[in-house]
Amino acid sequence: MLNMIIEIPDLKVISKKLDRVIMLLEKLLGDTGQQSTPPASVPVDSSSKQMMTVKQIAEYLNISVSTVYGMVSARRIPFLKIGSRVLFDLSALKRWIAKNSHSALSRSR
Repeated sequence: MLNMIIEIPDLKVISKKLDRVIMLLEKLLGDTGQQSTPPASVPVDSSSKQMMTVKQIAEYLNISVSTVYGMVSARRIPFLKIGSRVLFDLSALKRWIAKNSHSALSRSR
């Protein structure tokens, strides 16, 4: 049996490369005339929900796109999948943030 050494690249390097691949794919899809992302919101009536894309959520949370995809894959963030598109309900995301926020510990002396 062969002993193989597998080196695992730094996760930041992988994250940056995945972000680059996603950006290039979005650019490529945009160049074909296809819409690469759905509109941020679809106003049907006043009770319609604001849906956001992976890229918009990454910007909203100030994290990388690949981190958002990782959280979706691990089911750590609420999302909706329609076909191959991953979308997020902004109000559900805000509730998730409130539920998962932690207060700072107070120092008592």
